[in-house]
Amino acid sequence: SRLEVPGSADILAALNIRLIVPDRAGYGQSDPLKDRGIDDLVADTEALADHLGIVRFHLLGYSLGGFLALHCASRLGHRVDRLGLVSALGPKQMSGDAAPLRGLFRLVVAVAQHTPDLLENVLNLVARGLLKNPDKHLRRFVRYTSPADGGIFSQANHRDAYIKAVNEAYCFGCQGFVEDLRAVARAPDLSPAALTMPVYLWHGERDGQVPVAQAVAVDQWLLNSRLTLEPDGGHFFIYDRWRDILSQLTESSGAL
Repeated sequence: SRLEVPGSADILAALNIRLIVPDRAGYGQSDPLKDRGIDDLVADTEALADHLGIVRFHLLGYSLGGFLALHCASRLGHRVDRLGLVSALGPKQMSGDAAPLRGLFRLVVAVAQHTPDLLENVLNLVARGLLKNPDKHLRRFVRYTSPADGGIFSQANHRDAYIKAVNEAYCFGCQGFVEDLRAVARAPDLSPAALTMPVYLWHGERDGQVPVAQAVAVDQWLLNSRLTLEPDGGHFFIYDRWRDILSQLTESSGAL
């Protein structure tokens, strides 16, 4: 959702950055769009930039949003100066340990593709429990899914920011998330030749959701990239490294 900003406005002011975080379709206050795909995401991004009078911009994608940002940048390369990917899901054509569609995630994407209404109903039940008792959800989440992030969410400011963002994302249900998963299933293969802008990657070596092998493979696959690995980082290290990430993405030289 638009509230998923890992740091305060003071950081943006200090770095002289204008940050624009839209609700993707179906999240927060944005209307859902059935059968939304990569083409719709690209069109939405370009329309928003046009509406705001922004000709060129940096693009930053986090987690599943990194997968979407890769595809968006490949289509809008004439407008994207730099691309940043944090804890990002890699493109579908990656194989072996770097394959993004593996295990439980592959199953969830398949269910979204073939029975989206069923998955949406299940996720809506999960979301209701999350919204009712977010702290309980977060404790379980860290314990079973993302133990390396325990230190991140032990900090009240990070925990509160995460809960606020998640509450807003699913306040009207999970159709947006289901459509994102379906977009992943239908996404075409990417060519590194379409991603000639500088690409910065940051990934935690202890990420329990998107294995670090994906970031290493994507860095090797890209033509012009810089990978920063966080030895103790989990999936949410972005909350502790937000200022550093923004500084590197917008550094004046941009040399890779």
